[in-house]
Amino acid sequence: WTFSEILISPILYLSAVRLSIESYGRSFCRGVDIGGGRVYNGTNMKRYYCASPVVFILGCIGATFLAVAGYVIAAFALGKMDDNLWLKWGGFAGALLIIVFVLVAIPHFVRKRIQLTQTEISVRTDSACLGVFRKLQYIVEVKFSEIAGLSYIFSTTDSLGKGQFMLLTPMPYLVFICKDGRKKRINLYYFSKGQRRKIIREVLLRAAASGNPLPVTSAEELMKR
Repeated sequence: WTFSEILISPILYLSAVRLSIESYGRSFCRGVDIGGGRVYNGTNMKRYYCASPVVFILGCIGATFLAVAGYVIAAFALGKMDDNLWLKWGGFAGALLIIVFVLVAIPHFVRKRIQLTQTEISVRTDSACLGVFRKLQYIVEVKFSEIAGLSYIFSTTDSLGKGQFMLLTPMPYLVFICKDGRKKRINLYYFSKGQRRKIIREVLLRAAASGNPLPVTSAEELMKR
């Protein structure tokens, strides 16, 4: 392979990964049987962890560019690269910068995990990652028994409803309207549409199992509003 072919191949590879994630987003929502789970409508109330597929994508990017960096370093060491000094050091530095960026980004996205237990749904506060990434999600814990209703909205604010500088893309939020009047929001921007439907279905099922059926017939209905 030539150097240019190796640089182009990650783009094609990541495109295939993106299509796979859109098709099989639900596979990132994993049920864990914690034992003694309540059974509702024939379904065992397992604990669910729903992780953002972005972590998987970053892993693929990291692995791909690690190979590219290895090629660049080897070519540099063996003198196989172009004699242009800027090309040599530019390729070497670019590969290292991408690897560093991925290593910084992975901890940020690893925290983007939604947990559903028998009694509540929760999410942790985003990591600031040395200021590279914004905090869009702050800690949320909602017991299914305290939910009065749900809404599905798009907003350019964070989970606290505060504006963010130069945040122009509307992001989907699942809003929990509590019986005491408070509203708690969970950011779903980094989850696939299949994952979003799965999360909403689990909330509806678990709220009903807690003796608190919600006035929403399905995840599809809520997401169309």
